[in-house]
Amino acid sequence: MITKEEVVRVADLAKLDLKDGEAEKFTEQFNTIFEYMKELDELNLDGVEAAFHITKLQNVFREDVQGESLDNRTALYNAPEVDLGAFKSPKII
Repeated sequence: MITKEEVVRVADLAKLDLKDGEAEKFTEQFNTIFEYMKELDELNLDGVEAAFHITKLQNVFREDVQGESLDNRTALYNAPEVDLGAFKSPKII
């Protein structure tokens, strides 16, 4: 179980400003969550393989295949601004 004082201390460490009644509310909510976690600890999981992902992972990227590049004139054709054969963009600081 977590106490109201522990909730206030954690909120202070996290630089959270709790309003009136929030410490009690969070204490109750945390304790409800911890009770549920105790129920999960009681489950018999013998023979159950650990799952790191609930869905099968697959690579959705295409193969990296070298292809023909655009020539400089075609690449810069619709550029709003060009400088010395390259795209010109606003200075960002």
